[in-house]
Amino acid sequence: MITTSRIKRFILTIVSMTLGVSAVALAQSPASATAPSTSDWSGWYVGVHAGQANANYDGIYDSSDLDEIPADSHIPASLLDDSGFAGGVHGGWNHQRGSFVCGIEGDLSSVSINKSALEPEDGSEKSMAQTDWLVSLRARAGVAVHRVMIFGSVGLAYVKGDYAVEDPGDGNGGVDFNQAGPVAGAGIEWAAWDKVSLRAEGLYYFFGDKVDTSRLTADSDPGDFIELENAYEIRVGATMRF
Repeated sequence: MITTSRIKRFILTIVSMTLGVSAVALAQSPASATAPSTSDWSGWYVGVHAGQANANYDGIYDSSDLDEIPADSHIPASLLDDSGFAGGVHGGWNHQRGSFVCGIEGDLSSVSINKSALEPEDGSEKSMAQTDWLVSLRARAGVAVHRVMIFGSVGLAYVKGDYAVEDPGDGNGGVDFNQAGPVAGAGIEWAAWDKVSLRAEGLYYFFGDKVDTSRLTADSDPGDFIELENAYEIRVGATMRF
């Protein structure tokens, strides 16, 4: 579930990273021999990035357990919420006109989010969720001032992951939750050298397709599902411009 606290935490992290990159940029002399006082952002670019990704889940495993006493005899999907390392590559193309910069960017992040949870009542059942890849294609637009560009982006994303259960009563099984959804983000980029820039950015992924998990239980209850509600990624990176 997208909560107010998560959104605030996401925004505060982006602001902190933006202020950090800005402080480094302002500390550098515009007359530096290794970087011009202004930068032309037009053209193709490729780069690498690394940071942290978070995944948040909803769902019910074996909904027939909800009628049992005690009521904690099923595994809440929120116990699978977790974060992990994310790193990958990005590339795209920019066009600059005056101080306005627009373009398109694609990126791929390998994600290490792997969380398991036990049934609260006696630990006899176990569920596991794993997020492996986050991919996006986004339109990007920003404003450039001297060697710094502040930008926002929006587009379409894809996630690859899986969900599995271990249940002595029903056996073992799993499903994929590979799906697409919108993504939006913002960040700041600094032309540290003539053709190399450093960036800090955040991306918020909106998913939310429910994946049927009824076949994982003996009673095949149609109310069983797993859902990757959303994910977000905070990262820094370096980019080579051509």
